[in-house]
Amino acid sequence: MLEKIWRKLLKGFNNNKQEKNNSSISQSDSENKEFPEDIFFKNKWEKLKGRKSDPLNERQKKFVVEYLKDHHVEKAAIRAGYSKRTANANGTILLSLAKINNAIKKERNRSINK
Repeated sequence: MLEKIWRKLLKGFNNNKQEKNNSSISQSDSENKEFPEDIFFKNKWEKLKGRKSDPLNERQKKFVVEYLKDHHVEKAAIRAGYSKRTANANGTILLSLAKINNAIKKERNRSINK
């Protein structure tokens, strides 16, 4: 008798627990909705980032060469042709891109092997 009561109690407890989990999932889904601003910046970042296999443009190539001279992000960005006002931000963004880091490593290895 006690065993039956115990099982019913446990069954009811598990059902309530599952209902709470389902309601928390629906709340988190509403929290994960993207705002138009987020989509805009995400698309802009994807366009800027490009693919690893994409070739560097001329300013990016120049940035890599200039960065290897003194390892100063802002000065390298200015010498590469970026605006003085946004050079620090642009240089930081460029260094966060995988294709720029790969180009820096290749150029560094090329200069070491010479």
